[in-house]
Amino acid sequence: MELWEAAAVLLAGVAAGGINVIAGSGTLFTFPVLLALGFPPITATVSNTIGLAPGSISGTIGYRRELRGQRARMLRLGAMASWVPSPAHSCSSTCRPGCSRRSYRS
Repeated sequence: MELWEAAAVLLAGVAAGGINVIAGSGTLFTFPVLLALGFPPITATVSNTIGLAPGSISGTIGYRRELRGQRARMLRLGAMASWVPSPAHSCSSTCRPGCSRRSYRS
């Protein structure tokens, strides 16, 4: 990676972190930059997710005063967001007629 490429990734990362803390959608900055620099889509997606996670954590810490009193709601919605789609997706992707795991590996 050349210096200008590293600078482009750094600049996109800083912009995405700031946008993510305020409104989300920081991926709209970083993902296209990674693809433009020649990274494969899966590598760009994983790098993007790992790179933006600290920003989400620091945003949560920064907004902790505003989040006070919301613990029960956050736990309930977080559980619904993580537990409900998982079984539904796994069932819909493997339990359809004529569809099996073998067909995904071909």
